[in-house]
Amino acid sequence: MLAVGGIGGSLMPPDALPGDALRRARLQQTYARVEQASDGGLLLRVVVPVNSSDRIDPLRVLQVIERVPRPLAQDLEKVQAGARDYKEITFSRNALKRLYQVTLTLTLLLALTSALGLAVVLSERFAAPLGRLAEGTRAVAGGDFTRRQPVTSTDELGVLTESFNTMTSQLADAKLRTEESQHATEMTRAYLESVLGNLSSGVLAFDDRYRLRTANPAAAVILQQPFADLAGAPLADWGGRLPALAPFAELVAEGFRGSRDGQWQREAALTVAGQTRTLLLRGTRLPGAPVPGYVAVFDDVSELLEAQRDAAWAEVARRLAHEIKNPLTPIQLSAERLAVKLGPRLDESDLETLRRGTQTIVSQVAAMKHMVDDFAIYARQPRPGQMQAVDVAALLLDVLALYDNLRPHVALALPEAPVMIQGEPTRLRQVFHNLLQNAIDAQTGSDDPRIDITLSVTGTEIALSFGDRGPGFAGNVLEHPFEPYVTTKAKGTGLGLAIVKKIVDEHAGRVTLENIVPHGARVTLHFRALKSAAAA
Repeated sequence: MLAVGGIGGSLMPPDALPGDALRRARLQQTYARVEQASDGGLLLRVVVPVNSSDRIDPLRVLQVIERVPRPLAQDLEKVQAGARDYKEITFSRNALKRLYQVTLTLTLLLALTSALGLAVVLSERFAAPLGRLAEGTRAVAGGDFTRRQPVTSTDELGVLTESFNTMTSQLADAKLRTEESQHATEMTRAYLESVLGNLSSGVLAFDDRYRLRTANPAAAVILQQPFADLAGAPLADWGGRLPALAPFAELVAEGFRGSRDGQWQREAALTVAGQTRTLLLRGTRLPGAPVPGYVAVFDDVSELLEAQRDAAWAEVARRLAHEIKNPLTPIQLSAERLAVKLGPRLDESDLETLRRGTQTIVSQVAAMKHMVDDFAIYARQPRPGQMQAVDVAALLLDVLALYDNLRPHVALALPEAPVMIQGEPTRLRQVFHNLLQNAIDAQTGSDDPRIDITLSVTGTEIALSFGDRGPGFAGNVLEHPFEPYVTTKAKGTGLGLAIVKKIVDEHAGRVTLENIVPHGARVTLHFRALKSAAAA
């Protein structure tokens, strides 16, 4: 409960109090305000809480409302008006201050932005030549020497740009000369490689320490060794890497060591791929410029020497056949005539002596005629007009028909399809006869002789081999198998294999010899097959 007392002790309702006064009264605080009256005057309102010792009693306040005298009210109005003006001036000042701050801030930002923009424009303008120089430098670093920068000033930057243009021009000229030199070097190298690649002679180039620098393909073909594995290897190490090249490396090293002026030449027999080959080697020292070193050139002259020997033996055989054959017939006829004329005049013992002598003369003359026939066959020149398509298997069977007594001892392995070559049947028959006779002679005295004959076709090449179970070829025969008078027979002339080799060479073929383990020998003839046979 709230009790409010007014002027003169009258009570007023609580709602007559302003809310602010009531709140202050509850807080036991005094409320004093000047308020505007309804008639335009001013009222002084004072509200004071009245305390009571009884907590149950309602809140009581004392309110005093007094009209303010008009002069005082006017003064108060002026004071309030002045206060309002002051507040407005204070507010205006703060607003103007904030406006000035915003304006100065915007002005500063604008100045900074303008300065930055101007700096960017000026920096781009001043840095543009440097940027072009940097771009040109990157282009030069990338290998492009065609860039030229415009010179827009005469200051240090212009001098630098002009120097850059001069430098790129000189670099472009140097690059062009270098490319031309490289092109010329590559052309020269290609030319030399082409020349070396097409040479039939083997060429080895060494540095000043005898380390291999270059080897042409012919060197690998002649020696049958991979020279690519020896690149950079000194001669002294060749034997450890490729033992087959040890004799050749030693021969070359000795040639260079023994030469006084750096040039040497020698001929030597070396074993290449199991065959003895004759090499003609030459060596020379390269001049000191541009690269010092040595060069070794070698040729396989085995075929040349063999051709020379064959030609010499053919001439000897021709002369012997011509000189010996003529007197043989008169000798034989004279011996037979002596036997006829003197036979009736002699007693039995002398007649037997005459018969043995004349028989010896006739038999030896026959042996000499046979030898002369071998010489004539060996010396005979090839007859190209007689070449024709020959069925090798059919021709072989025709020859074997003459050896019916040997058929149980002959093992044949022939293909079903015909095997055709271009050849002269008569000469090929002679080859087959010689090889069969050699196989028979090699097994003389054997209880179970055997001759293995095999015919095979591999690609465009045919191989016809004759094998026996004799003692095999002796070492001296394998070293020089096709030279005349190289034989192990007691009564042989040594022309059998020589004739075989000569006839096979005339047919563009080749002959290989080998011993069979544990015993025996094999001779293989290689011919080029006709297209029809290769297709079959």
